[in-house]
Amino acid sequence: MSELLAIDLGNTRLKARCGSSRHACPTSDTASFERWLDGLLGARLVAWSCVAGPERDAWLERTCRARGLDVWREVRPDLARGGVRCEAAQPARVGSDRLWAASGAVRIAGRSCLVVQAGTCLVVDAVESGAGGAALLGGAIAPGLALLERALHVGTATLPLVDARSASRAPALGRDTEAACIAGAWHGLRGAALELCARLADEAGLGGAPVCATGGDLALVAPALRQAGWSVHEAPELVLDALEQALVEIAAC
Repeated sequence: MSELLAIDLGNTRLKARCGSSRHACPTSDTASFERWLDGLLGARLVAWSCVAGPERDAWLERTCRARGLDVWREVRPDLARGGVRCEAAQPARVGSDRLWAASGAVRIAGRSCLVVQAGTCLVVDAVESGAGGAALLGGAIAPGLALLERALHVGTATLPLVDARSASRAPALGRDTEAACIAGAWHGLRGAALELCARLADEAGLGGAPVCATGGDLALVAPALRQAGWSVHEAPELVLDALEQALVEIAAC
Protein backbone atom coordinates (compact mmCIF):
# COMPACT_ATOMS: atom_id res chain seq x y z
CA MET A 1 0.00 0.00 0.00
CA SER A 2 1.28 3.46 -0.89
CA GLU A 3 2.03 5.99 1.85
CA LEU A 4 0.85 8.84 -0.40
CA LEU A 5 -2.79 9.98 -0.40
CA ALA A 6 -4.08 12.48 -2.98
CA ILE A 7 -7.57 14.00 -2.72
CA ASP A 8 -9.48 16.12 -5.25
CA LEU A 9 -12.52 17.64 -3.53
CA GLY A 10 -14.63 19.31 -6.19
CA ASN A 11 -17.99 21.00 -6.30
CA THR A 12 -19.76 17.79 -7.28
CA ARG A 13 -17.45 14.84 -6.67
CA LEU A 14 -14.76 13.82 -4.22
CA LYS A 15 -12.04 11.67 -5.75
CA ALA A 16 -9.13 10.15 -3.85
CA ARG A 17 -6.23 7.86 -4.65
CA CYS A 18 -3.72 6.05 -2.47
CA GLY A 19 -1.64 3.70 -4.56
CA SER A 20 -4.01 1.25 -6.22
CA SER A 21 -6.84 2.08 -3.83
CA ARG A 22 -9.33 4.59 -5.20
CA HIS A 23 -12.50 6.24 -3.97
CA ALA A 24 -15.10 8.46 -5.61
CA CYS A 25 -18.34 9.76 -4.13
CA PRO A 26 -20.55 12.85 -4.14
CA THR A 27 -18.90 15.75 -2.33
CA SER A 28 -21.67 15.66 0.26
CA ASP A 29 -21.08 11.98 1.14
CA THR A 30 -18.46 12.57 3.81
CA ALA A 31 -19.33 9.33 5.64
CA SER A 32 -18.45 7.21 2.60
CA PHE A 33 -15.07 8.89 2.27
CA GLU A 34 -14.29 8.53 5.97
CA ARG A 35 -15.10 4.80 5.86
CA TRP A 36 -12.76 4.37 2.90
CA LEU A 37 -10.07 6.36 4.67
CA ASP A 38 -10.37 4.19 7.78
CA GLY A 39 -9.71 1.13 5.62
CA LEU A 40 -6.41 2.43 4.23
CA LEU A 41 -3.28 0.77 5.57
CA GLY A 42 0.02 2.63 5.63
CA ALA A 43 -1.07 6.03 4.36
CA ARG A 44 1.26 8.65 5.86
CA LEU A 45 1.32 11.81 3.76
CA VAL A 46 -1.68 13.60 2.25
CA ALA A 47 -2.17 16.42 -0.26
CA TRP A 48 -5.42 17.77 -1.56
CA SER A 49 -7.17 20.32 -3.71
CA CYS A 50 -10.51 21.64 -2.44
CA VAL A 51 -12.82 24.02 -4.29
CA ALA A 52 -15.95 23.11 -2.33
CA GLY A 53 -15.57 25.95 0.17
CA PRO A 54 -13.71 26.63 3.43
CA GLU A 55 -16.00 24.42 5.54
CA ARG A 56 -15.27 21.36 3.40
CA ASP A 57 -11.58 22.21 3.39
CA ALA A 58 -11.56 22.45 7.20
CA TRP A 59 -13.46 19.15 7.48
CA LEU A 60 -10.93 17.47 5.21
CA GLU A 61 -8.01 18.74 7.26
CA ARG A 62 -9.62 17.63 10.54
CA THR A 63 -10.43 14.23 9.07
CA CYS A 64 -6.88 13.64 7.86
CA ARG A 65 -5.18 14.91 10.99
CA ALA A 66 -7.43 12.78 13.19
CA ARG A 67 -6.00 9.75 11.41
CA GLY A 68 -2.39 10.80 11.96
CA LEU A 69 -1.64 11.86 8.38
CA ASP A 70 1.09 14.41 7.67
CA VAL A 71 -0.32 17.37 5.74
CA TRP A 72 1.73 18.46 2.73
CA ARG A 73 1.36 22.19 3.44
CA GLU A 74 3.56 21.92 6.52
CA VAL A 75 6.17 19.68 4.93
CA ARG A 76 6.69 21.59 1.65
CA PRO A 77 4.82 24.91 1.66
CA ASP A 78 6.59 25.94 -1.56
CA LEU A 79 4.49 23.35 -3.41
CA ALA A 80 1.25 25.05 -2.36
CA ARG A 81 -1.31 25.03 -5.15
CA GLY A 82 0.96 23.06 -7.42
CA GLY A 83 3.89 25.43 -7.16
CA VAL A 84 2.43 27.40 -10.09
CA ARG A 85 2.57 31.19 -10.14
CA CYS A 86 -0.81 32.80 -10.53
CA GLU A 87 -0.86 35.95 -12.64
CA ALA A 88 -4.61 36.53 -12.34
CA ALA A 89 -5.69 39.88 -10.87
CA GLN A 90 -6.95 38.20 -7.67
CA PRO A 91 -4.77 35.10 -7.13
CA ALA A 92 -6.40 34.15 -3.82
CA ARG A 93 -9.75 33.68 -5.56
CA VAL A 94 -8.41 31.27 -8.19
CA GLY A 95 -9.48 27.71 -7.44
CA SER A 96 -6.70 25.40 -6.33
CA ASP A 97 -7.85 22.82 -8.89
CA ARG A 98 -6.92 25.22 -11.69
CA LEU A 99 -3.38 25.60 -10.37
CA TRP A 100 -2.86 21.91 -9.70
CA ALA A 101 -4.23 21.13 -13.18
CA ALA A 102 -1.84 23.70 -14.66
CA SER A 103 1.07 22.03 -12.88
CA GLY A 104 0.10 18.61 -14.17
CA ALA A 105 -0.57 19.87 -17.69
CA VAL A 106 2.85 21.50 -18.08
CA ARG A 107 4.48 18.29 -16.91
CA ILE A 108 2.55 16.29 -19.52
CA ALA A 109 2.88 18.75 -22.40
CA GLY A 110 6.45 19.78 -21.60
CA ARG A 111 5.70 23.35 -22.66
CA SER A 112 3.19 26.18 -22.47
CA CYS A 113 -0.31 24.89 -23.05
CA LEU A 114 -4.03 25.32 -22.60
CA VAL A 115 -5.85 23.37 -19.90
CA VAL A 116 -9.47 22.33 -20.37
CA GLN A 117 -11.38 21.03 -17.35
CA ALA A 118 -14.80 19.72 -18.36
CA GLY A 119 -16.48 19.15 -15.01
CA THR A 120 -19.14 20.97 -13.04
CA CYS A 121 -17.82 24.03 -14.85
CA LEU A 122 -16.03 24.20 -18.16
CA VAL A 123 -12.72 25.88 -17.27
CA VAL A 124 -10.19 26.79 -19.93
CA ASP A 125 -6.87 28.23 -18.78
CA ALA A 126 -3.75 29.54 -20.47
CA VAL A 127 -0.54 28.30 -18.86
CA GLU A 128 2.91 29.62 -19.70
CA SER A 129 6.02 27.57 -19.03
CA GLY A 130 9.52 28.98 -19.02
CA ALA A 131 12.81 29.12 -17.17
CA GLY A 132 11.07 30.65 -14.15
CA GLY A 133 8.56 27.82 -13.91
CA ALA A 134 4.89 27.63 -14.83
CA ALA A 135 2.43 30.51 -14.60
CA LEU A 136 -1.34 30.50 -14.87
CA LEU A 137 -2.07 33.57 -16.97
CA GLY A 138 -5.84 33.40 -16.54
CA GLY A 139 -8.72 31.81 -18.33
CA ALA A 140 -12.46 31.46 -18.72
CA ILE A 141 -15.16 29.73 -16.70
CA ALA A 142 -18.43 28.61 -18.30
CA PRO A 143 -21.24 26.27 -17.23
CA GLY A 144 -20.45 22.59 -17.52
CA LEU A 145 -22.82 20.07 -19.06
CA ALA A 146 -24.92 19.40 -15.95
CA LEU A 147 -25.26 23.13 -15.25
CA LEU A 148 -26.41 23.73 -18.83
CA GLU A 149 -29.01 20.99 -18.49
CA ARG A 150 -30.22 22.30 -15.14
CA ALA A 151 -30.40 25.91 -16.35
CA LEU A 152 -32.71 24.94 -19.20
CA HIS A 153 -35.00 23.13 -16.79
CA VAL A 154 -34.96 25.49 -13.80
CA GLY A 155 -34.96 28.70 -15.80
CA THR A 156 -38.03 27.86 -17.86
CA ALA A 157 -41.61 26.80 -17.25
CA THR A 158 -41.80 23.73 -19.46
CA LEU A 159 -38.39 22.49 -20.60
CA PRO A 160 -37.46 19.06 -19.21
CA LEU A 161 -34.34 18.07 -17.30
CA VAL A 162 -32.35 15.99 -19.79
CA ASP A 163 -29.25 13.80 -19.64
CA ALA A 164 -27.01 14.72 -22.56
CA ARG A 165 -24.36 12.22 -21.44
CA SER A 166 -26.72 9.45 -22.50
CA ALA A 167 -26.16 10.46 -26.13
CA SER A 168 -23.03 9.03 -27.71
CA ARG A 169 -23.64 11.38 -30.62
CA ALA A 170 -26.38 14.01 -30.38
CA PRO A 171 -27.76 15.43 -33.65
CA ALA A 172 -27.99 19.20 -33.62
CA LEU A 173 -31.37 18.89 -35.31
CA GLY A 174 -33.53 17.86 -32.37
CA ARG A 175 -36.85 16.43 -33.54
CA ASP A 176 -38.61 16.94 -30.21
CA THR A 177 -38.17 19.14 -27.14
CA GLU A 178 -36.02 16.64 -25.24
CA ALA A 179 -33.76 16.09 -28.22
CA ALA A 180 -33.46 19.83 -28.79
CA CYS A 181 -32.40 20.38 -25.17
CA ILE A 182 -29.85 17.58 -25.42
CA ALA A 183 -28.51 19.07 -28.65
CA GLY A 184 -28.15 22.48 -27.06
CA ALA A 185 -26.26 21.21 -24.05
CA TRP A 186 -24.15 18.62 -25.91
CA HIS A 187 -23.05 20.83 -28.79
CA GLY A 188 -23.03 23.93 -26.61
CA LEU A 189 -20.38 22.47 -24.34
CA ARG A 190 -18.23 21.35 -27.25
CA GLY A 191 -18.66 24.65 -29.05
CA ALA A 192 -17.77 26.62 -25.93
CA ALA A 193 -14.58 24.60 -25.46
CA LEU A 194 -13.54 25.21 -29.07
CA GLU A 195 -14.23 28.93 -29.01
CA LEU A 196 -12.58 29.51 -25.66
CA CYS A 197 -9.45 27.61 -26.64
CA ALA A 198 -9.18 29.62 -29.85
CA ARG A 199 -9.68 32.97 -28.14
CA LEU A 200 -7.37 32.22 -25.19
CA ALA A 201 -4.58 30.95 -27.43
CA ASP A 202 -4.82 34.13 -29.49
CA GLU A 203 -4.95 36.54 -26.55
CA ALA A 204 -2.23 34.76 -24.55
CA GLY A 205 0.13 34.37 -27.51
CA LEU A 206 -0.06 30.58 -27.33
CA GLY A 207 -0.86 29.83 -30.95
CA GLY A 208 -0.01 26.21 -31.76
CA ALA A 209 0.14 25.23 -28.10
CA PRO A 210 -1.25 21.80 -27.15
CA VAL A 211 -4.30 21.26 -24.99
CA CYS A 212 -4.37 19.12 -21.86
CA ALA A 213 -7.96 18.04 -21.18
CA THR A 214 -9.52 16.49 -18.10
CA GLY A 215 -12.82 16.18 -16.23
CA GLY A 216 -15.92 14.02 -16.21
CA ASP A 217 -17.01 15.21 -19.65
CA LEU A 218 -13.58 14.81 -21.21
CA ALA A 219 -15.05 12.36 -23.74
CA LEU A 220 -17.27 15.10 -25.16
CA VAL A 221 -14.76 17.89 -25.57
CA ALA A 222 -11.53 16.05 -26.52
CA PRO A 223 -12.83 14.68 -29.86
CA ALA A 224 -14.21 18.10 -30.81
CA LEU A 225 -10.86 19.72 -30.13
CA ARG A 226 -9.00 17.09 -32.16
CA GLN A 227 -11.40 17.46 -35.07
CA ALA A 228 -10.66 21.18 -35.03
CA GLY A 229 -6.92 20.49 -35.33
CA TRP A 230 -5.78 20.83 -31.72
CA SER A 231 -3.11 18.53 -30.29
CA VAL A 232 -4.83 17.07 -27.24
CA HIS A 233 -3.37 15.24 -24.25
CA GLU A 234 -6.09 13.44 -22.29
CA ALA A 235 -5.57 13.18 -18.54
CA PRO A 236 -8.81 11.98 -16.87
CA GLU A 237 -7.43 12.58 -13.36
CA LEU A 238 -5.13 15.51 -14.00
CA VAL A 239 -5.51 17.14 -10.56
CA LEU A 240 -4.91 13.85 -8.74
CA ASP A 241 -1.91 13.16 -10.98
CA ALA A 242 -0.38 16.54 -10.08
CA LEU A 243 -1.07 16.08 -6.37
CA GLU A 244 0.50 12.64 -6.44
CA GLN A 245 3.60 13.98 -8.19
CA ALA A 246 3.94 16.66 -5.52
CA LEU A 247 3.70 13.98 -2.83
CA VAL A 248 6.44 11.97 -4.53
CA GLU A 249 8.68 15.06 -4.46
CA ILE A 250 7.85 15.69 -0.81
CA ALA A 251 8.50 12.08 0.19
CA ALA A 252 11.91 12.23 -1.52
CA CYS A 253 13.05 15.14 0.65
